[in-house]
Amino acid sequence: MTLHVFNPEHDIALARNNKYFTAPTVARRLRSDCGFLPSIWAGNDDYVLVNDVKEAQKSLSSLGLKTNDSTFVTYRDLSNLPTEIDVSPWGWDSSIAYQLKKNGLRSDKMPSDECFNIIRGLSSREFSSEILRLLHDSIDFNKYGLVGNSTYETEISEIISTIERNRKSVLKEPWSCSGRGNRVVGAALDTPTENWIRNVIKNQGGIMIEPFYDKIADFGMEFLSDITGVHYRGLSIFTTSNGFYTGNLIAEDSYKEEIIERMLPNKIPFIKDLLEEILTDKISKRYIGPLGVDMMIVNNYTKDNSSPFLHPMVEINLRRTMGHVAIDILHKVNLRTASMHIGYDGQHYKLAIEPTQSN
Repeated sequence: MTLHVFNPEHDIALARNNKYFTAPTVARRLRSDCGFLPSIWAGNDDYVLVNDVKEAQKSLSSLGLKTNDSTFVTYRDLSNLPTEIDVSPWGWDSSIAYQLKKNGLRSDKMPSDECFNIIRGLSSREFSSEILRLLHDSIDFNKYGLVGNSTYETEISEIISTIERNRKSVLKEPWSCSGRGNRVVGAALDTPTENWIRNVIKNQGGIMIEPFYDKIADFGMEFLSDITGVHYRGLSIFTTSNGFYTGNLIAEDSYKEEIIERMLPNKIPFIKDLLEEILTDKISKRYIGPLGVDMMIVNNYTKDNSSPFLHPMVEINLRRTMGHVAIDILHKVNLRTASMHIGYDGQHYKLAIEPTQSN
């Protein structure tokens, strides 16, 4: 028996690192409009926290999915939930724990402060950079057509040196929401960018620097972490616009593998196995729950190989992702392949599932 919570402001909450954090208006609207999402993966005896039960029922019904009989509840109902209930948010942070406790959920259902610190540390892009270094140590990137480098810097002088070497770089806040907290720079810093960097270092301790890659496509791998290890769950083929998520492909993993295989022959199996091994060593027993690894297919301008390159570790999302949602939806729709996206009409967000032309 589990209480599920959709808190899409999670990444921003990690960056703020304050239990009294108030989410931006856009994030609060997304949470209100799509709070029903966990009912897609919730069990029959589970509960899903929403702002408005009738609206949640209406939104879920409009999708025509074959879901289990979970129960929608509001904050007013939290103090009356069964004492044996577990809690599963989109992502754990001190803010969502404070909100739940403030509204009557028992404190012993929340992770400890130590756990929150561990989750925040593992959610940093600095940790993703550590995993990328371990991948470099485990395999010859040049031999297998892989790319990817990132550094964590705390001094302006080192940052200037790194971007001069890269010629074109992407600067990223260690903690930020997808599509936010990133800037593309050339081989020199202008004053506004340098001021932004100094502010990020002041608030978050440092900044991530990566070479700029000419991206062809985004995709990712989804995993589940438990006390026995980190286990592969499936591929996520998704789209973005200006860094912001726009949609996912819903299909069997074999179908998605075929798409990636056409661009990246023979890379998915060994990267999957290698990530399972490394993440099990670094994450298992420290974090329990879903996670995702974002990757990129990038153009290859070398003369000796015409195939694109794979960037196997853009970042780790230590939470549920829309890729997990797409996997959960697959067997709840009567479609071989479909597209899933969240649209905004100027007032409300809406999840849409549409058949692709191959059906």
